[in-house]
Amino acid sequence: DQYLDMKKTPIINLPSFDIIWNFMEIEPRLDELKKICQDRGFNKEQFNELILTLIEEDLISIIGNRILRRKNNLAFGNSLSSKDIRNYHISKLEQSISSLKYLDKSERKNESMTFTIKKSDYTLLEKRVEEFIDNFRVGLTEGEHDEIMTINVSLFPSLIQKRVFQ
Repeated sequence: DQYLDMKKTPIINLPSFDIIWNFMEIEPRLDELKKICQDRGFNKEQFNELILTLIEEDLISIIGNRILRRKNNLAFGNSLSSKDIRNYHISKLEQSISSLKYLDKSERKNESMTFTIKKSDYTLLEKRVEEFIDNFRVGLTEGEHDEIMTINVSLFPSLIQKRVFQ
């Protein structure tokens, strides 16, 4: 991963930047990418803004009608504010909730679970979630992707104690 300095530009706050960034791998022609994105409901102005921002930040170049990514992956390091990270995750969860409405309900491809544990076991579960995320794509082919998938994995206590400051 190559780190992106978020002090320079708040790309993470641009609507659906990650989906469009991934679509570029599947369709590197600008006109076709734009058509695919518009067919999936992306706003034309937001798409144009995102493409211009990616060019300005030297993350992509366009030669003729072809998009060339200058970085394969983006990582954001520690330069993002926790507010930006929270808002980003909230938007991803909202998209996941929306996608659940369209999934084939006869297949078990998406599941949430609520369970009880001892508080002392929480750190072990946190470690398992991190290991799952780290290992999720191990062994998959690197190039020639033709589909975009989203998975949300979150672990949080359901009973959060509120602190009252006096």
